[in-house]
Amino acid sequence: MYKCQLCQAVVPPGTKSRTIVLETRQVQFPPRFQAYHFNKFDPKKEKTKREVRNDPGGIGTQIVREARVCEACALRES
Repeated sequence: MYKCQLCQAVVPPGTKSRTIVLETRQVQFPPRFQAYHFNKFDPKKEKTKREVRNDPGGIGTQIVREARVCEACALRES
């Protein structure tokens, strides 16, 4: 049992909630050096080798606001 954050109706017990995204924003991520560390197996030498890779960064999106809503509101918003 929960309260829908859009229509403010109290939903009966056992009803599944849905999370919808209300607002997003564009973000530029900076590059990170030596960000990924992992072991790489070489089958010829039968040894593992420690390898480090860089993260190039880039442009992506982040969620600013989201809401937990009932099924009816989720269908209406999509």
